[in-house]
Amino acid sequence: MMKYSGKIREGALIVNFPEAFEKELELFDGKDVWIELREDKKRRSSQQNNYYWGVVIPSYIQIFAKAGLDFGNEKTHDILKTRFLLVKDPYTRIKSTTELNPTEFNNYIMNLQAWAAKDFDYIIPDPT
Repeated sequence: MMKYSGKIREGALIVNFPEAFEKELELFDGKDVWIELREDKKRRSSQQNNYYWGVVIPSYIQIFAKAGLDFGNEKTHDILKTRFLLVKDPYTRIKSTTELNPTEFNNYIMNLQAWAAKDFDYIIPDPT
């Protein structure tokens, strides 16, 4: 299955790669199909992701190690998400960092930096 992107203009779908889209449609000739349309929402950037996993997570691993807790990347990530990404929409759940747009992800990082500084006297460097 291929994924195609495009825009809706005046009630019509304008596909970014129409030739490839039409070729893909030919594969389904005579068959029942399911087509899903959803808004393309901007997600965190790869630079944000690299900073998070390369600087923030290792910083918190050090913070937790000073408290005698031996957590790896995933456990640390889960702890941070639980603390800052717990939402009720309408059910209580932990939001995935992949759901965050760049601004939301920056806010998440700033909350993590503030928590490290305030409660653990640990400075997580800015990405720049």
